[in-house]
Amino acid sequence: MKLHVNAILLPMLLVNTTIHSNIFDTFKETFTKAKEKAEATLEDTWEAVTTSTKAFGENLQEHRDALLNHAKNAYDQAGHGVQFIKTVIDEQNQRIDASDVFNTFEEPDGTLRLDEAMFLGAHNAYAHPPIYNFFYQHEEDIPTQFKFGIRGFTFDVYECDKSLKLAHGGCSGNTALALTGSQNPDFLDLKNTLQQFNTLLDNAPKSIIILYIKEHNTSMGATINTVKKIPDLQEKTLFFDDWSLEKNNGQWPTLQWMRDNNKRCIIFNNRPIGGSWRLWPDVKENTFNHKIKNDPKLFDHRDESARVTRERSLYFFNYTNFITTDFATSKECYSNPTAANTLEKAKSSGVKDTPNVVFIDRSEAIMEMKINGQNDTLIDNINKHNREKANIKQK
Repeated sequence: MKLHVNAILLPMLLVNTTIHSNIFDTFKETFTKAKEKAEATLEDTWEAVTTSTKAFGENLQEHRDALLNHAKNAYDQAGHGVQFIKTVIDEQNQRIDASDVFNTFEEPDGTLRLDEAMFLGAHNAYAHPPIYNFFYQHEEDIPTQFKFGIRGFTFDVYECDKSLKLAHGGCSGNTALALTGSQNPDFLDLKNTLQQFNTLLDNAPKSIIILYIKEHNTSMGATINTVKKIPDLQEKTLFFDDWSLEKNNGQWPTLQWMRDNNKRCIIFNNRPIGGSWRLWPDVKENTFNHKIKNDPKLFDHRDESARVTRERSLYFFNYTNFITTDFATSKECYSNPTAANTLEKAKSSGVKDTPNVVFIDRSEAIMEMKINGQNDTLIDNINKHNREKANIKQK
């Protein structure tokens, strides 16, 4: 992470992960052997590798080359470079998936139905630097959010110069300037982002991804038509025709069914066509644009959801702060007792149901708390819910 966890990231990596522990063990062992031959340069080399490794922990792929270059220069001098570099490359060529060092989300047991499990989601997941510099809602990009344990993602889609882009409030003009610092920003492309999800699913075979996509000035079915241009993702997507709620008494498939049939991406869309699931006839949702502290409106249906009379067993819960850049407030609201009390109150107030996806801003706040060893966060409550629900079903 960029702003909050660098100071404590290195010891966490050393203690908590096998792959990174092995790398650091190799560092230490090789430096010990090289000490007699490279005493004069050892101190400077160690400082350079340590600095690079801290950055390397932030973003495994981005900083890999820098790490290897530092190590290669040091060990070439000491006569151990070739073997060491081979060791590091072999370690890092292992697939990095949802079991990554940062992730504290436990993939729910397969016996749970989609409408029984609980997931953590990122509200306006696309609103992150370097695109959104003035008003961002997450510090990290979407693949990193996924590695953090985020499994639900909300998007706003606009057609900008005949391309589908992820934007907030439009493609250009004063709104874009206020949010990004540019009147004509280079917003994320919808198709490229969907391709990223396809890769993430390939690398994490137990993960389920839930996409909440609200289209604005697009033609009907723009999102689903884009999915169909990515054959691998289309194959992984659970469409309306793949599962009948009517034939299954309004219940969603189990996570194991979704995994076994490789239907692990599900898309909810406000302009459904071509088999996509519908916002809001197929899912309940609470209100939004509120302050999450002491706001009774938090638990009410949003207007579009309230107008639907049919029974729905899936519930999306917006747990987002009106002032999304307020990092301290986010940390408070994502910690117990506030987080636990909010989830409990959701069962008895307003919509009156257990949320299945809890969408948040500033997802990095939870990750900072977890890296600091805090074990009473929103994601811990979500893990607890899934474990308890699975234990009940297995009795």
